[in-house]
Amino acid sequence: MPTNRIIPAPGHYIIQDSRTGKVSYWQKEYHQSAADAHGVSTADYIHAMYFFLMQAQARDVLMIGCGGGTLATMLVRSGVTVTVVDLHKFSFDIARKYFHLPDAVACHVADGIQYLKDHRQRHDAIILDAFGEI
Repeated sequence: MPTNRIIPAPGHYIIQDSRTGKVSYWQKEYHQSAADAHGVSTADYIHAMYFFLMQAQARDVLMIGCGGGTLATMLVRSGVTVTVVDLHKFSFDIARKYFHLPDAVACHVADGIQYLKDHRQRHDAIILDAFGEI
């Protein structure tokens, strides 16, 4: 399987399958995201969250944690308004460049807790999909 390994930031790397278009994003030893050539997640838990949000008829979703942005991509394509908060700008750069994150996704570089304190906007759902090293 022909693959390309790209290092967009120290400690981060992207693996692309040039035959299928599948892409995976790793942060050190942590697998952050995987998608097909169209930006649709290949992770079961992302699909579970997507279908739960669709069943709940969420129209406005706040996500804390970006990864590859596959859930945000899938939601926006279904007509949902999505705002994503992440500590690192390069997460959004990676999501847009390698995972097809649409321009319609509002991206904010901030700590999730601080963002919630500073922004009192109501959302139909809040997704927490972030982690930090101790």
